[in-house]
Amino acid sequence: MEVGKAIYSILSNDSDVSALVGTRIFPNVAKNTTQFPFIIYEVKDENPEDTKDGVSTLDVDGVMIGVYTSSYTQGAELSKKTRTALDRVSGTYEEVVVQSIQYKGYNDEFTDNSGSEGVFVNTLDFNIRIVNVSIVPPSTLLLDVYTGAAVAYSLRKLKSTTTNVVRVRRSSDNVELDFTASEITDGTLTTWTGANDGFVAIWYDQSGNNENISQASATNQPKLVIGGSIILDNGKPAVEFDGVNDYLSKASLTDFESGLFVYNFDAIANNIIVGKIGISQVNYIFNSLTQISFDGDISTNDEARMSLNGANLTSYAENQTGSYSINNQYQLYFNYDISRGMNSSLDAIGYLRATFMFSGKIQEIITWSNDNSSNVHGINTNVNDFYSIY
Repeated sequence: MEVGKAIYSILSNDSDVSALVGTRIFPNVAKNTTQFPFIIYEVKDENPEDTKDGVSTLDVDGVMIGVYTSSYTQGAELSKKTRTALDRVSGTYEEVVVQSIQYKGYNDEFTDNSGSEGVFVNTLDFNIRIVNVSIVPPSTLLLDVYTGAAVAYSLRKLKSTTTNVVRVRRSSDNVELDFTASEITDGTLTTWTGANDGFVAIWYDQSGNNENISQASATNQPKLVIGGSIILDNGKPAVEFDGVNDYLSKASLTDFESGLFVYNFDAIANNIIVGKIGISQVNYIFNSLTQISFDGDISTNDEARMSLNGANLTSYAENQTGSYSINNQYQLYFNYDISRGMNSSLDAIGYLRATFMFSGKIQEIITWSNDNSSNVHGINTNVNDFYSIY
């Protein structure tokens, strides 16, 4: 059984257990010449958690751990350390994925059939939940499929290792709390806020690079909850920027070569999606009424623009290379010519200067450090499957 490899790995690598038994940890049986103390583990039964659609992806193994010692005191000590090493443990051990281990009970006995002084035997029972990795379907989360993201901000879960996606400040008492993507939609967040507003204090980076973007000033925080209700765009949660003074920032955003924005902007002239705080006219990506503009040349203000015709991309200008796709003014995939130098200068979402703010809703901002033009179709399909944009 696969579970045996996990049991041996956990116990042999536990310093308290190994200090007493070393590597004397055996499946089913030990030689009668084995030095005391030692441990024997045995799988008593295995029960699959079947699904209607196919083979079980999770098995629950009933395991008995036998602790063999030459004294009652030593048996009690080793039994306690064994329980501590195993109970409530989860993780991957020798490629065996353990979802959880639950301690079920304990028995002790004495036998005088093994040696002149007899043997003290303590048995501990556990239920161990093992994920059947060979059956679990591959992840379809965007960043599990299209790896290498530089930064990733979203209110949906983008990666299997993601936990919290946002920290929210409650308007009633200014208390802040972290929330997962599911807690945003299952009522946990609005139960916590009550009939109040909820503002984004930190938007957590899901790329794995710890590029969290935040706003410490309450008056400048964008909104996620209004009057006890989640702000939505096309039925999905969205962060709302007021176009006056709302923005999120960090010291500098990681360099990127391609990216994806999911947003909906209000009808104002200069909607800065990503910018450099305080710079007059350069270093930004902004959406006006008719075009997306990119500028990365801090000395010439040499914009590259792609025009919008209603919902459809019709062209992009010289000095920009790559592939673009836009739908319904919400979804934009782009590749960026890194020779234009914009990347390291960007440090804010929704802000450039007082007259260049973002007014509208943002649901997703992802950038990659590589050219993803060969993956445009797959990326856009993944986004559209979730947001139903086109």
